[in-house]
Amino acid sequence: MNLVAQKNGQPVVYGIPWCGTSQISTAKTYPLGGIVLLGRADIDYLVDLEHYEKVLQVMQRMISPSWSASLMECNLDFAHILADTIPIYKLMCTKNPSALEVIKTQIDTLSLLQKQT
Repeated sequence: MNLVAQKNGQPVVYGIPWCGTSQISTAKTYPLGGIVLLGRADIDYLVDLEHYEKVLQVMQRMISPSWSASLMECNLDFAHILADTIPIYKLMCTKNPSALEVIKTQIDTLSLLQKQT
């Protein structure tokens, strides 16, 4: 679990200093390069999400208070910011290592495109 926020207009991820059962943790801050949403499937493939689907699926994974209309609006605004500024992918995948190749290929392609601009 990480904390996601905006810093100087860019999404960042803050590590948290407790790790639960994984025994892996960090308190460092990094730019958020993208989000990969996971789903189960019989084969490995990426789903091209519409903007509204990115917003909805990111909001579904937020652990942030939404007890009032104003808090819900803040969450929705932040989900829109994320969908507008970083890549968000839905990886439908098996438990096999081949799933890693599918998302690695997409990330490598994105990195190559960014270097060309």
